[in-house]
Amino acid sequence: MMKNAGQITIEFILTFMFAVLFALLFLYYSINFATGYMAHYATYLASRAYLTGEYVGATYNSNAPYRAGEVLGREVFENIGLEDIGLTFTSGDLKFNSPQSVDVYEYVGAHFKFTPPFRISSDDSKNKLLSESFLGKEPSKGDCECQIKRAMGQGNCLGPIPQGETVTLFDNGC
Repeated sequence: MMKNAGQITIEFILTFMFAVLFALLFLYYSINFATGYMAHYATYLASRAYLTGEYVGATYNSNAPYRAGEVLGREVFENIGLEDIGLTFTSGDLKFNSPQSVDVYEYVGAHFKFTPPFRISSDDSKNKLLSESFLGKEPSKGDCECQIKRAMGQGNCLGPIPQGETVTLFDNGC
C-alpha cells in the first residue's frame, strides 16, 4: 500500500537543488555584469579625463600634454572606488595609449584589465577581463600652434606657447 513513500521528498530535494543552483548562477552573473559595467564606466571617465587633460606651455611634439592627461585620467579613475565593489586590479592594469604609441589614431584612450569579484578559476591570468574606451585625443595646443605657423609659413615650432596666447581654430580639432 505504501509503495510511493518518499517520492514527494525526493522530488522536493531535486527541485530545490535546481532552484538554488539557478538562483546562485543568476546572482553570479548579475554581480559580475554590474561590476563590469562599473569598470566600463570608470574606464570611460578616465579616457574622457585623458582626452581633455592638457599641460599649458607644452612645446610641439612633446609628451607633456599626454602625461598631464594620464595623471588626470588616473586621478579620476581612482576616485570611482572600484575596490569597494570587489574589483581587484593593480595600478599597471590601467593603461593609456598616446597618439605617438599607436598606428591608428582612433586607438587613443584608456584600457583597463580587471578581475571580476566572482570567478570560476583560481588562476588570475585566465580571469582577466578587458574594458576599453578609445575616444581619441585632440592635438595638443603646441601641436596646433605649430601646424598653424607652418601653414602660414612662420617658424619651425620649437618654443613653448606663451601664456594667454590664442591660436586660430583649424579643421583637425585645433
